[in-house]
Amino acid sequence: MMDDQDRHARTLQLGSKAGCPQSPKQPLPRTPMPVPPAFGLMHVIGMAVWRYRRRRLFRRHLLPLLTLGDDLLGDLGYRRADLLWAARLPLRVDAIGALVERRRQRSARPAMRCRALPHACRGKA
Repeated sequence: MMDDQDRHARTLQLGSKAGCPQSPKQPLPRTPMPVPPAFGLMHVIGMAVWRYRRRRLFRRHLLPLLTLGDDLLGDLGYRRADLLWAARLPLRVDAIGALVERRRQRSARPAMRCRALPHACRGKA
């Protein structure tokens, strides 16, 4: 059994084969095109939100670290001065990334203390 839509489609097909003119297509209604989003603005806003959330995360982890002693901070690989420096960085700078980079630079530098002051390293060899 054919429903009405199938019959109508079939008669249109048969009519076009027989040379009968098809009904003219209705013109599409004029609708305004949507305005494309301002990707540059979206990127700026997204980066501002990312920086804000990253700074909040840093401060959430920074405050408990500042309550620890200097020896325990040294065991963790941090210095109190570095943590305070990173806390004072402007918001547009990623404090966690800057702190990691500063730690990496400090560990990459050779220990100059033993070369400059050999008497300070007598017990170490």
